Amino acid sequence: MSPARAPVRLSPPIARILSVIVAAASAGAAETVATVCASATSGEWTAAATWTTHAIPKPGDVVTIASGHTVTIPAGVRVAAGPGRTAIDALILKPQAKLVIASGAMLMLSGNLVVDADATNSIELDLQGGTLAFDPPLGQTYALKLGVTETQSADVRMRLADHRRPSIQKVAGAAGTVQILAPDTGHVYALGLFDAEDADLEGLGSSTVDAFTADTREIGGGISLVRTHISGCGRFYLFDRSGGLMRCVDTTFIASAGDTSLWTLRGGPGKEVVIERCDLSGGLFLGGDLSEARVEDSIFRGAINGHADMKPVKRWRGNLFYQRAAVTGPGMYNALPGTHEDLYCFADFTDKAGEGNPHFFTYAIADKPITMSHCVFDYRGAPGIDTGDVIDTGAGDAVLDRVLVLKCVGDRPVAAGAIWKFPGPGHLSLRHCTIYTAGSGSGVHYPHSTEAGAAGMISGITGSIFWADVPDSLAFGCDAPETVAVDYLAPGGFADNVGFGLAKHTNNVAGAATAITGMSQVRLSKLPQAMLDADPSFADPTRNLLTWGRVVRLLKGSDDAVLDAAIAAISNDRTLTRTSLIPWVMEGFVPRNRALHAAKDAQVDGWIGAVSGGK
Repeated sequence: MSPARAPVRLSPPIARILSVIVAAASAGAAETVATVCASATSGEWTAAATWTTHAIPKPGDVVTIASGHTVTIPAGVRVAAGPGRTAIDALILKPQAKLVIASGAMLMLSGNLVVDADATNSIELDLQGGTLAFDPPLGQTYALKLGVTETQSADVRMRLADHRRPSIQKVAGAAGTVQILAPDTGHVYALGLFDAEDADLEGLGSSTVDAFTADTREIGGGISLVRTHISGCGRFYLFDRSGGLMRCVDTTFIASAGDTSLWTLRGGPGKEVVIERCDLSGGLFLGGDLSEARVEDSIFRGAINGHADMKPVKRWRGNLFYQRAAVTGPGMYNALPGTHEDLYCFADFTDKAGEGNPHFFTYAIADKPITMSHCVFDYRGAPGIDTGDVIDTGAGDAVLDRVLVLKCVGDRPVAAGAIWKFPGPGHLSLRHCTIYTAGSGSGVHYPHSTEAGAAGMISGITGSIFWADVPDSLAFGCDAPETVAVDYLAPGGFADNVGFGLAKHTNNVAGAATAITGMSQVRLSKLPQAMLDADPSFADPTRNLLTWGRVVRLLKGSDDAVLDAAIAAISNDRTLTRTSLIPWVMEGFVPRNRALHAAKDAQVDGWIGAVSGGK
């Protein structure tokens, strides 16, 4: 047994840091006292002259890069990552210090990496194709700690070098957890620049530990994830109290470590947030001031929800939302104010038997408005539940413009309404929409007897088509109309609509089923093939969705004789089914997202390809 080394006398700050460092377990660790190895000058890590100890840092050392020094780990060098997975205990970057990890190089830690900027100086961690790895033991969490001041930044830059992607990762087989941490301490600290371009973030966090926590006064320099690949990670929690830049572009998130939101993003005022051309396997939770945010051309494979304090997002456009029974309860695409364009929502609830009402789209966020424009909702049911409703429950106004709600297929199709309007002072209007219900549900469903709705809260349903595959079943109304004293339909707001398979285009008020003006009834259970196939005017050339207003005008005509002639001319050779309707409607419907256009995802059973014109 070798004799113990004499303890090193430490300054109070270093002593405090060491008090929270857990050394990696190894043979004889109980006898070893960590050496503090500080930089004496700028230089390469592998040069003894770089260090005050006149020796290269070794496993078990606490390494400090002093103020004003730049230390580089040369290309191909693996620091403290040899046999036995030994590593240095911790690394501290002092103000105005810089660490460069060059292409193919690796630095492995069995403790924290602390970037310690002060009020007048900043620090920088620069991964130029290199790897920063942590080796935490079971029960321990090691962190890249980005604790900086209001005026100075701790900047992390990651870049390709020699065609090598830089990475921050947990060592394979390590039993503990790793996170990137920018804590808020009495609103003193900020987050500098975290720029992970062409980088990999692997194995960070867990189902209970956030992979990236930035709960700060300000995200000053910004967070940039461009062509970043994130895998096996827990939640990313970004809470910017005063407004910072966040860019997530061409980034892929896969294999989330938990089923909670993969991203929790709460914005500050006046700063741009961009999520563009991304593929997120987990959920997204948004809040705060996102009035300058853009969410575009992305694929989301988990629930997206908004907080009650969320301001309307500047632009939602060209996104694909795909949900396969991964979230319990209502609200798969929920409480997201703003204008949503070119949205395709596909949800499969066939594995959700026994769960009540996992509604697909829910709007319930205070008095904030929402508009859905040129959107498609497509879903599959499950035994014992009602699914697939597009629901408005809020106090804000909701507009559905050229929205297609498809028939729900499965063992238990939709038995409630395709569109629900729950109580609230907000108004709901539909323009040029097509609503297709399977079963005996209502096309538009109002509050039932236990809920108080506002008179005229359905402000308008115009130029729309309602299909029902159960003949004589579809109506407009509520569960207990005998208790409803007010008319939820605004006077004059219901016009130029067509119903296929409807028995009664009625409005149920005070127990009376009264006829609705502005609704032409057509008793057809099959697709009007000749009308659709022979006349290209029924397709919108810009998006190739049916121009429902033109369909209405053709069927309605100038008088009953014209309407009768149009109906008589329709061929009923093609059954109105999901498989016959969707390819025709989707042909040429190409969202702006190039990633969607090229997507090949067997889990979606080819429907992504159908959206992008690939089918």
